[in-house]
Amino acid sequence: MDHILFTDWDTTSLAVKEIRQGYTAFRPDCLIITHNGVEVGTIEIKPLDTCKELVDVDVCRVAEICKRQLHMRMKVAKSTKEFATFGIIVAGKRYCHRTEVHNGLSDL
Repeated sequence: MDHILFTDWDTTSLAVKEIRQGYTAFRPDCLIITHNGVEVGTIEIKPLDTCKELVDVDVCRVAEICKRQLHMRMKVAKSTKEFATFGIIVAGKRYCHRTEVHNGLSDL
Protein backbone atom coordinates (compact mmCIF):
# COMPACT_ATOMS: atom_id res chain seq x y z
CA MET A 1 0.00 0.00 0.00
CA ASP A 2 2.94 2.38 0.55
CA HIS A 3 3.79 2.44 -3.17
CA ILE A 4 0.44 3.60 -4.54
CA LEU A 5 0.60 7.05 -6.15
CA PHE A 6 -2.16 9.30 -7.47
CA THR A 7 -2.16 12.24 -9.87
CA ASP A 8 -3.97 15.50 -9.30
CA TRP A 9 -4.23 17.71 -12.40
CA ASP A 10 -4.24 21.53 -12.40
CA THR A 11 -4.27 21.98 -8.62
CA THR A 12 -2.17 24.33 -6.51
CA SER A 13 0.45 22.45 -4.53
CA LEU A 14 0.06 22.42 -0.76
CA ALA A 15 3.78 23.21 -0.67
CA VAL A 16 3.14 26.70 -2.08
CA LYS A 17 -0.16 27.58 -0.43
CA GLU A 18 1.69 29.62 2.21
CA ILE A 19 3.00 32.18 -0.29
CA ARG A 20 3.08 35.74 1.05
CA GLN A 21 0.22 38.06 0.15
CA GLY A 22 0.80 39.90 -3.12
CA TYR A 23 2.53 36.94 -4.77
CA THR A 24 0.84 34.36 -6.96
CA ALA A 25 1.35 30.66 -6.43
CA PHE A 26 2.62 28.63 -9.39
CA ARG A 27 0.14 25.90 -10.29
CA PRO A 28 1.80 22.95 -12.03
CA ASP A 29 -0.03 20.80 -14.55
CA CYS A 30 0.12 17.69 -12.39
CA LEU A 31 1.04 16.68 -8.85
CA ILE A 32 2.05 13.17 -7.82
CA ILE A 33 0.61 12.31 -4.40
CA THR A 34 1.01 9.27 -2.13
CA HIS A 35 -1.98 7.35 -0.78
CA ASN A 36 -1.76 9.33 2.50
CA GLY A 37 -1.84 12.75 0.78
CA VAL A 38 1.86 13.65 0.75
CA GLU A 39 3.06 15.32 -2.47
CA VAL A 40 6.15 13.62 -3.93
CA GLY A 41 6.34 15.00 -7.46
CA THR A 42 5.47 17.77 -9.88
CA ILE A 43 4.94 17.60 -13.65
CA GLU A 44 4.80 20.58 -16.02
CA ILE A 45 3.86 20.09 -19.68
CA LYS A 46 4.52 22.88 -22.18
CA PRO A 47 3.20 23.29 -25.76
CA LEU A 48 5.45 22.35 -28.69
CA ASP A 49 6.19 25.97 -29.67
CA THR A 50 7.17 27.25 -26.18
CA CYS A 51 10.42 29.23 -26.25
CA LYS A 52 13.40 27.99 -24.23
CA GLU A 53 13.34 31.02 -21.91
CA LEU A 54 9.81 30.24 -20.69
CA VAL A 55 10.74 26.59 -20.22
CA ASP A 56 13.77 27.69 -18.16
CA VAL A 57 11.48 29.74 -15.90
CA ASP A 58 9.32 26.66 -15.33
CA VAL A 59 12.42 24.57 -14.57
CA CYS A 60 13.18 26.96 -11.71
CA ARG A 61 9.57 26.94 -10.50
CA VAL A 62 9.34 23.15 -10.54
CA ALA A 63 12.63 22.89 -8.65
CA GLU A 64 11.31 25.32 -6.01
CA ILE A 65 8.11 23.28 -5.60
CA CYS A 66 10.17 20.08 -5.31
CA LYS A 67 12.24 21.66 -2.55
CA ARG A 68 9.11 22.73 -0.66
CA GLN A 69 7.55 19.29 -1.19
CA LEU A 70 10.70 17.73 0.23
CA HIS A 71 10.40 19.83 3.39
CA MET A 72 6.80 18.72 3.83
CA ARG A 73 7.74 15.09 3.11
CA MET A 74 10.55 15.17 5.66
CA LYS A 75 8.01 16.12 8.36
CA VAL A 76 6.03 12.88 7.87
CA ALA A 77 8.74 10.50 6.64
CA LYS A 78 9.32 7.28 8.55
CA SER A 79 12.97 7.02 7.45
CA THR A 80 15.60 8.99 5.54
CA LYS A 81 14.95 6.75 2.51
CA GLU A 82 11.77 8.77 1.97
CA PHE A 83 13.66 12.09 1.72
CA ALA A 84 13.12 12.50 -2.03
CA THR A 85 10.80 14.33 -4.43
CA PHE A 86 10.92 14.74 -8.20
CA GLY A 87 9.92 17.12 -10.95
CA ILE A 88 9.43 16.50 -14.67
CA ILE A 89 9.11 19.08 -17.42
CA VAL A 90 8.02 18.04 -20.90
CA ALA A 91 8.33 20.71 -23.57
CA GLY A 92 7.96 19.34 -27.06
CA LYS A 93 10.51 17.18 -28.81
CA ARG A 94 13.51 19.42 -28.26
CA TYR A 95 13.59 19.85 -24.50
CA CYS A 96 12.93 17.62 -21.51
CA HIS A 97 14.24 18.18 -18.00
CA ARG A 98 14.02 16.02 -14.90
CA THR A 99 14.82 17.20 -11.38
CA GLU A 100 15.24 15.04 -8.31
CA VAL A 101 15.73 16.41 -4.83
CA HIS A 102 17.35 14.16 -2.22
CA ASN A 103 18.09 15.38 1.30
CA GLY A 104 17.70 18.99 0.15
CA LEU A 105 20.22 18.72 -2.74
CA SER A 106 18.99 19.25 -6.28
CA ASP A 107 20.55 17.78 -9.43
CA LEU A 108 19.69 20.79 -11.66
